[in-house]
Amino acid sequence: MKTNNENEEDEKDIRLLKEMGYTQELYRETTTTVSTSTMTKIDACMDPTRCLNGGTCKPKGTTTFTCICPDTYYGERCEKTTDEQTILEVLTRNNWTDVLAVIDVTGSMHPCAATVSQWMSLAHEKTNIKTYVFFNDGDSKADKDKVIGSTGGIYATDSTNLSVVRTVMETAMRMGGGGDGPENDIEALLYGIKRCPTCQNVIHIADNQVVPRDLILLANITMPIKVIPCQVHPAGGVNPALLNVADKTGGSLHTIEQDIIYLSGIAVGETIDIGHYVYRRTNNGFIRI
Repeated sequence: MKTNNENEEDEKDIRLLKEMGYTQELYRETTTTVSTSTMTKIDACMDPTRCLNGGTCKPKGTTTFTCICPDTYYGERCEKTTDEQTILEVLTRNNWTDVLAVIDVTGSMHPCAATVSQWMSLAHEKTNIKTYVFFNDGDSKADKDKVIGSTGGIYATDSTNLSVVRTVMETAMRMGGGGDGPENDIEALLYGIKRCPTCQNVIHIADNQVVPRDLILLANITMPIKVIPCQVHPAGGVNPALLNVADKTGGSLHTIEQDIIYLSGIAVGETIDIGHYVYRRTNNGFIRI
């Protein structure tokens, strides 16, 4: 059995530990004065929901914390995607008007859906979008039945009523049935340009993870395409195929850091830095090196 002095020292230790952010669970043996204490460190990161999307929580005391986010997320709790930041940054930097927005809503792009919806709300407030085109690569058509130039799964609406725009977008997403990775980007761009002949700027929010299956149709596009890649991961950089869509239409490519406008000024053999990667122009287009 501990002496009174020993018990007093225990109590002092417990008070000190509590001041340092620990809590005490006290267990007493029957009715004696013998006690044992289990001390548990308290910090703000004990709640596993503090940081989202794989973020790592770093405590800054008992109530505050910092989240270290994966490369594709940011925000106080890693709740925002860099795609969201990219689209909003690009829209803010560029004062485009009379815009045709052609947006990939295939299954692989669903993580970007909330981002695109937020972007549409902001664009609607600024009244600079005239027409929206959403495409899903052929609805539920089997891959073997997808024909370049007539794959389908393309839905369009003007921008007058934002609620209608969202409904059309959701319909296009719901009707998509997956299938192979390559998509009908160029078919959708051509459809949109024909539908909105008065649109002066064409924005293409594209899936950076796949290559359009219908690049052969690029020669039919007569307007510059402003490409905004979605789902760009630092480990892979921008898809060269999307860089080539911008280049071969006389358009531009837009990332969170850069507006790459003068692609035509890059000669064969010359390079350009985009993010952490270097791209070289060849006779057949840009490649990542």
